[in-house]
Amino acid sequence: MHSYSTAVSTLHELRKSGERKPDLVVSLGQALVDGGLTGKLGDEVWSVYEQIFIAALDVGRDDLAK
Repeated sequence: MHSYSTAVSTLHELRKSGERKPDLVVSLGQALVDGGLTGKLGDEVWSVYEQIFIAALDVGRDDLAK
């Protein structure tokens, strides 16, 4: 399991660089969503949700995309 700060930082860097690593994004995003940690994201929450949603669709994780 990744720490909250590592997960958020990594997701931010991937968005900033435009790099697509859907397996990594799904792994990190799943941990944030399952851990109930998305509430700590503040204004960044919708960008993270979008990033997780697209990555989940890329890897066929319709359950997470929903």
